[in-house]
Amino acid sequence: MDDGYVVGPPEVVFPALDRFAVAISDLGLKLRLDKSACYCPSGGLDTCPFRPPECLVGQILGSDGAIGHGIIVGGVPVGDSLFVDTHLGRKCDKALNKVNTLTRNLRDVHLQSLFCVMHFAMSPLIDHWIQHSAPEAVGLHAERFDRALLDVACVCSPGLCTADETTLRRLRLPVRMYGIGLRSRTDLAPAAFLGTLCRTVPLMLDSLGPDGVCRQGFLPQLLQMFGAGSFDAGAEESRFAFLLSSGCSLGSALAVHWSALKAELGEHCDGALLTAASAAGAGIDKVQRNLTHLREAYRFRQLDHCLREQPAGDIARAAWLNLDKFSTAWVTCWPSRDAYLTNAEFGEVAARYLGLPSPACSAVIGERIAGTKLTVDAHGFRLGSASLAGDGWRTQRDCLKWRLVEDAKEMGVPVRAEVYGLFASCLPHAQRQHFDSMPARQRQGIVPDFQITVQWDSRGPARQLLLELKTLHFGVSAYPPATLARCGPVARRAEAIPREYAAKAMRLDTLHCGTAPGCIGPVQQRLLALGTVRGLVFGSWGEASPDVERLLSALVEAGALRHWRSMSAGSPEAARGAIAWLLRRRWGLAAVR
Repeated sequence: MDDGYVVGPPEVVFPALDRFAVAISDLGLKLRLDKSACYCPSGGLDTCPFRPPECLVGQILGSDGAIGHGIIVGGVPVGDSLFVDTHLGRKCDKALNKVNTLTRNLRDVHLQSLFCVMHFAMSPLIDHWIQHSAPEAVGLHAERFDRALLDVACVCSPGLCTADETTLRRLRLPVRMYGIGLRSRTDLAPAAFLGTLCRTVPLMLDSLGPDGVCRQGFLPQLLQMFGAGSFDAGAEESRFAFLLSSGCSLGSALAVHWSALKAELGEHCDGALLTAASAAGAGIDKVQRNLTHLREAYRFRQLDHCLREQPAGDIARAAWLNLDKFSTAWVTCWPSRDAYLTNAEFGEVAARYLGLPSPACSAVIGERIAGTKLTVDAHGFRLGSASLAGDGWRTQRDCLKWRLVEDAKEMGVPVRAEVYGLFASCLPHAQRQHFDSMPARQRQGIVPDFQITVQWDSRGPARQLLLELKTLHFGVSAYPPATLARCGPVARRAEAIPREYAAKAMRLDTLHCGTAPGCIGPVQQRLLALGTVRGLVFGSWGEASPDVERLLSALVEAGALRHWRSMSAGSPEAARGAIAWLLRRRWGLAAVR
């Protein structure tokens, strides 16, 4: 046994401990008063005649030599302000030591690993204390912790060192809202504290359920603080009314921070914040989650409005408007065989995601790009869109193409890449011979990238579909500055692909089949019979066109049916989430590299 707590007047508590020590001795157990501590808010325990000498008065030495009094309950300091502040400060110091050690060991080895450790391991280090301590008590220490985590983020992406306030606001948003998920613990503290209060306090007292059955509380001695019947079924609207009127510090904290959150959201209050403090958390299973989501949704709308109002050529605006689930996949990816970024790659991916200047281009800004009239810009977009020797565009596209092919095969979906010969039989023999004699580059005008047999949109039987893969590089023509629709450029490019194929078919009919203008020739007839050629477009920020998402869903369905048993999943439905994340991670990382 360990960590037991006894609450009451000294003349009751200490004799009770003596009786408890005798009772457990029959079980071969021993009460170690020398490892125990006691605390009384009104003091006087030093001279209390009931206190055994071996039971020490809980205290802590402050940085200025002053002594604070209190004890630790569940890892949380309970005592006077000096005791609480000093203990929380020491806990924060330990957390910062871990942050510094991990950063020192990883910063020169692998930035993606450091970023993942920051996201998943460092960030929650002080969460226990912000949940169980009043925000005003933990505030200064949480600020220190926030600064340390921001320093780690700057190590991973140096451009953050000079980032503006708008970028830092993005940094704090969750990944699903196109942020980094580096939540400020100072900012999170009120919601965390209120969530813990709403979850634990109702469990302290005996209460009647909807069926009239009494549920025993954990600490009914707190009846005088919370009020009889406060947490009975049907009393939800006034469950904290007694606490709020008691004048105690807990009631004051509830009133202050609940009001502050309601004021922050104003007319946008929803969910838990639709109620008064007296009914805080009533009917809400996870209050901290609810409050946090409400605040983040409000801030997302504010930031979205702010960025959309920026000048049309603003890169931060362009980055914000062209992010989707594929764009954000890298943020929460642990380094693995199919999700690994080198330090150079990670720096570029993070900078582009946040709309920051390219680290690789920083030393050559303004220099002429060889073989062109263009100069290098701060973000590297001109370099990426320039037609250069080395066939880099084809290399990029092929990486994505073979990634999709391999994943389709892994999911058990029949697929062919670079589908030659689909329209050869439509041409006259002599014209086909002439066409075949042409250089390969000139014969690829009507060669779809993929032919795949799959159930599309979860409707009907599996059928053969033609897919065309395109990549989009940032520029005025590909990304019109006036576009406001999220990921509009890739959607617009995908919509153009069926028209382009139709035009190619008409041209082949005219050139090789003698089809009169305005008439449907054999090539166009074959194209119509094969169905619409769907466009798979990946953009500069790894964002994808709608049919990429549909393809992913189709492969997930097929893969779940094929692999759910080998995955030890309970059913195909249970396997879908893992397969969807696997494919999204692979495609997202391939797109942003």
